Formats: sequence, C-alpha cells, structure tokens
Amino acid sequence: MAEKLRRYYTFANQRGGFTLQLKLAMKTLLPGNRAVEAPDSPENLELFRSALAELLPGEDIPRY
Repeated sequence: MAEKLRRYYTFANQRGGFTLQLKLAMKTLLPGNRAVEAPDSPENLELFRSALAELLPGEDIPRY
C-alpha cells in the first residue's frame, strides 16, 4: 500500500477538498483509488509533490 501517496491525497483534501484531489489526479494520472496501490517510489513521490507545488503556489508542500 502506498502510504505516502495517500498522505498527499489527504493533504490535498485538507487544502482544497475534492476539487484539489481531482486536480491532483489529473496532473499525476493516478486517481486516489489507484494511488494507494502504486508504489511509494521516489519518482511517484516527486511527481505528487511537484504537482501539488504547481497547484498550490507559495504553499509549503511536505516531503513524505
């Protein structure tokens, strides 16, 4: 299970609700239900972090 990727979806939900989660899914091409099955690889983690940085400019995006 991709615990760290799930944390990024939780972070997105806290900052912008379902709308931000949907935008995250569109940018990463990994919807929440598939992200929890994807590996927490360095590439996937950076993909999610950079997508959130684009969606939330100026926001401090955590590194999981």
